[in-house]
Amino acid sequence: MSDKKPIPAAPEVARKRCPVCDKAVYSASGIHPQCALSRESAEQFAAQKAAREAAPAAVAAPAVKPAWLKTCPVCKRQSPSRRFACECGHKFASAPR
Repeated sequence: MSDKKPIPAAPEVARKRCPVCDKAVYSASGIHPQCALSRESAEQFAAQKAAREAAPAAVAAPAVKPAWLKTCPVCKRQSPSRRFACECGHKFASAPR
């Protein structure tokens, strides 16, 4: 038996290398589709981050009032929902039964 390997009939074709993962490319565009997608999403993320940093600071949204507090129309103080009167003396309207 011979230990020599057979010589290929056609020479190996030099394939393009992916610029992202540096592996042989099988697509005609010269980059793997998944590598192109990851590169594009990284570029979009960087652009969004730059836009966020360049934008002026947004005005804070008004605080959401908790459901267990109600505001007195006279003194604008917040009181627990179960109270019938505010410390300023205002009496809250009771719910109809």
